[in-house]
Amino acid sequence: EPGGPCHAGLKSADAAADVAVVMARLEKLFAAILAHAKAHPEFARELDQALAGAVVPAAPPAPKRKPAELDPFKVYEQGWESMLRQRLAGLGEEKLRDVIHQYGLDERGSTEKQKKEDKLREWIVRAVHEKQKSL
Repeated sequence: EPGGPCHAGLKSADAAADVAVVMARLEKLFAAILAHAKAHPEFARELDQALAGAVVPAAPPAPKRKPAELDPFKVYEQGWESMLRQRLAGLGEEKLRDVIHQYGLDERGSTEKQKKEDKLREWIVRAVHEKQKSL
């Protein structure tokens, strides 16, 4: 507050300038904190805990997947792409997701909302092909 104990002895113009500088710095600080909190939900929860003093439960763990019914890399090595496609044709959505998850074929989560089984199968074939090519 201008004229308060922190500004004793300052002229009113100097005090107003000091307040403006401090306010500008605080706006930048809080904007940076807000941007970081928006980009990092865990940080936002920690801020909320610190400000509210309440314990915020962590996000629920991701559901555990069942073990994959096939190893797409072994199938690919044995019969190349055609055998892999044939074996994948017999798997439904959840079993295809098990393969993707267990063998780390979608680390960015690009297939999470994909519901079409043929798209998931194609994703697996391409991912296995790319990983085999890079070996």
